[in-house]
Parts: sequence; C-alpha cells; structure tokens
Amino acid sequence: MLSNFNKTWRSFHLIKMLVHIGFIPVSEDINGYLKFKLVSWKTVMAYMVFCIIPLVMLIYAQTQISEQSSGHQLTIMEEMAKHIHTIQNIGMSLLYPILTGKLVDKSQITLKVNKLYKKMWLLMYIIMMAVVIAIHLNNAIVRFNSIMLPIAFLFFYTLNMMGIIVAMLVICFVCSPIIEEGIHLEVSDSEIQDMIEKSILLMEKTRNIKKGFSPLLFSILPFMIVFVLYFTFIGIKSVSGGRYHFLAPDVLSVLGMLLLIYYIISFCDETHQALAAYSHKLSLMALKCAEWEISRLQIVINMLDKEAPFDALGFFYVEKTTFMTIISSSIAYLVIMLQFN
Repeated sequence: MLSNFNKTWRSFHLIKMLVHIGFIPVSEDINGYLKFKLVSWKTVMAYMVFCIIPLVMLIYAQTQISEQSSGHQLTIMEEMAKHIHTIQNIGMSLLYPILTGKLVDKSQITLKVNKLYKKMWLLMYIIMMAVVIAIHLNNAIVRFNSIMLPIAFLFFYTLNMMGIIVAMLVICFVCSPIIEEGIHLEVSDSEIQDMIEKSILLMEKTRNIKKGFSPLLFSILPFMIVFVLYFTFIGIKSVSGGRYHFLAPDVLSVLGMLLLIYYIISFCDETHQALAAYSHKLSLMALKCAEWEISRLQIVINMLDKEAPFDALGFFYVEKTTFMTIISSSIAYLVIMLQFN
C-alpha cells in the first residue's frame, strides 16, 4: 500500500513539475482549478519547446539530407509521403499545446494526488522511441559528414517524443480520477441519495472531459493513423530497395504509435465504462430499496445508460472496437498506396 502511494505521489509530482515549468500550459485559478490561457508565458514555453525548436531542426535536417542525397531519386509516392509527413508534423506541433491545455481546462481538474493508470504503457513507448532515436543518430553519424545533422536529429526526435509523452500524461491525468471512481465504487443500502448525487456529478465530470477530448481526438487519431501508414510504407520501400538500416526504427515507430493509439482509445473507453459501473450498482441498489425510491433510481440509470461514448467532434465514436477499425483501414490504404506506387 505504501509503495503504491509513493509511486502515485511521484507520478503526480511529475505532473506538477510539468505544469509549473510550462510544458503543460495551464495555471491554477483561485479555486485550485487548472485553466488554459492562450496568451501566457507557459503557452510560449510549450510552443518554443514542442513546436519551434523541433520544427527548425526538422527543416534543417531535411534540407541537409536533400543536398547530400541528391543521387538517390525518390518515387512520386515516397516524395508525397515525405511532404505529407512534414506538413503533419508542423500541424500537430502547432495544435498540441492548445489541445492539451484546453483538455485540462475543460476537465475542471485540480492538482491533487490521484492514482495514474497505464504508466507502464508510456514507459514501453519511451523505451521504443529511445531505441529509434539511438538508431537514427547512429545512421546520421555514419552516413553524413556534418556533426550538425546528428544534433538536429537528436533535438527533433527527443523534443517530438517529449511533446507526445506530455500529451499522453495529460490524458492519463484527466481520465484516471474518473476510472478510479468506477473501479472503487462501494454501495450500501443507506446511501441512495448519496449515490444519486455521485452519479450525476460523475456524469457532469465525464461530459466536461468529453468536451476537451473531442477536438484532441479529431486531430490526434488521424495524425497517428497517417504516421502508421507513412512509416509502414517507407519501411516496405526501404526493404524492397535494400536499405535495411531503416527497417528497425520504422518497425519500432509503427509499433510505438499503435501502442499510443490503443492507449488513447482505452482511456476513452474505460472512462465511459465508469458510468456503466455506476449504472450497474444503482440497478443492484434498486432491487433492495423501497418501491417509492425505485423511480428516482430508474431516472438516473436511464441518464447514465443514454450517455454516448467519447467522440471526435461528432464524426466518429471512440471505443475499443475503434482500434480494430483503424488497423483494418490502415491495411486497406497501405495496399492502395503500394498498388499506385
């Protein structure tokens, strides 16, 4: 128990540090709630670290590679994939600070100690990306004469990975309290009014989180799907062209991004399932309570059951089945890309 508390405390200490140094661009108001301000030094800090510096490094690295690799001619599909990936990196770098800040703001959350779930998944992603960065750095040192190119790669990949990790930590920070309530819900016969109030409060919290999540899901999931398609396509072309030194980082990049996609989807699904847990407990309570109380419980149960899953600005719902839909769609588009190529 003490060990779990210490791990939870360390995790939240990390969240507090990221908030205080501006990597998560929010500030506490007089009531302790975290609020996002577009014009603040924390937003400037987040944009500087996760947008401006990595994009400058990316553009510099791509320019140097184009100049030193003029002998290797890219196919039309490879050239298109490269430009789409660059545009995508620019777009997501511009959106990350605003979307993460808005998610925290809409969630109406405070900096208090709560258990954070799925930390091991993030650790697995960090290990994968550390290996990818090391391989790319080694390839850059071996292939190119300039010392600045490996440094540019190191800055870009490291800061880009840090930006993604911060966004994933924000998702964990926002959703974990709701999941915790659903898992450790306890009911006794004398708490009917209390349970009704808790259920309504949880429903309001979940709706607030959905409002912040919706634009994030709309932007980040398509980005990740295109990322998977890009690196899978480039990996296949590298193998077919005999460039096996790119295979390992491409495979790890795809696996890491699929891990993050499932990480986001599972948080959305489990947060929504917390409402189902409350609905189930209220149904059990209705079997034991007086007849005049059943109607009140039934109204709340219906409200919980009708609550829709997380969605991406209304375009699609995000549930665990969404993950398999993404996998099947990605395979279909990849086949099309390879046929056109």
